[in-house]
Amino acid sequence: MFTTSAGIPTMLEPDKKLKGDLAVLRNCLKELQAWPAAGDDLLNLVPDFSWHSVPPTDSDNEWLPLVVRDSLQGVDIGFQYPAFFQKLLTNPRLRRLFLSEIERATTAN
Repeated sequence: MFTTSAGIPTMLEPDKKLKGDLAVLRNCLKELQAWPAAGDDLLNLVPDFSWHSVPPTDSDNEWLPLVVRDSLQGVDIGFQYPAFFQKLLTNPRLRRLFLSEIERATTAN
């Protein structure tokens, strides 16, 4: 286990600095208590570079409302939806769509 500069325990490698919407995704899901126990370990495996990602599929769009709903209820989405969670980590387009839906759902209440 590693610690942040503020002494907070984390599984992220010390030199792994999350940027952009990947950091927003992690923080959002941690706040909702929906971040998987192995989430930081998976982040350590995500490359630091961006590559061309395909647009979200029809299947992604069908799963999106379910994953958003469960995230808002604190469900560990890495456990409940492992393939979708992996896509969230590696597909910036799907990640942005997910974060937009979370924001829309939380501001609607």
